[in-house]
Amino acid sequence: MTTLEINLPDGLAKEAKAAGLLASDAIEKLIAEALRRRAFDELLSVADRIEAEGVPLKGLGATRPGYLRKL
Repeated sequence: MTTLEINLPDGLAKEAKAAGLLASDAIEKLIAEALRRRAFDELLSVADRIEAEGVPLKGLGATRPGYLRKL
């Protein structure tokens, strides 16, 4: 287990605490969500480059350009 110390503006820290977002499990969920979102954004970036090269994305379930953007 890793311990983190963060610095937040007072107002933001108060709001986050009131919303229960400073609890360890909440922070874990927020970080996991951010990592999933980043991985998905990277996938879309790669898919865009593949489409730009004219390679069909049928293996990813895409049947037309821009399909992944609609997910």
